[in-house]
Amino acid sequence: GNCLPDGDARITIELRNFPYAELDTTRMADVEAALAEDIAAACGTNNESVVDVFGKESSVTISSDGQVSAFVKDVTGSSANELAARLYSASFRGELANTTLAIIGSEA
Repeated sequence: GNCLPDGDARITIELRNFPYAELDTTRMADVEAALAEDIAAACGTNNESVVDVFGKESSVTISSDGQVSAFVKDVTGSSANELAARLYSASFRGELANTTLAIIGSEA
């Protein structure tokens, strides 16, 4: 069954050693969009269902300490436990690291 209230979930992820201060707004937006895409894929939903803390679709919010926050709307077909298992998996963590490194490259 679906154990997520209203089919929505809040996702918080910590990126260690994230070079927040070194990224310009364009590159930061690229990272935010790419991480939203990874989260959407892990949750089995479309990119527009991942929104940042301000409600912007296909994006996440990244704070200066490297904390990523997002909401996933309309998650269906997964229990909270199933969703957590996907988001805590080594493969998902590796995907986030690879995505981030592909965008920021050698600046990290």
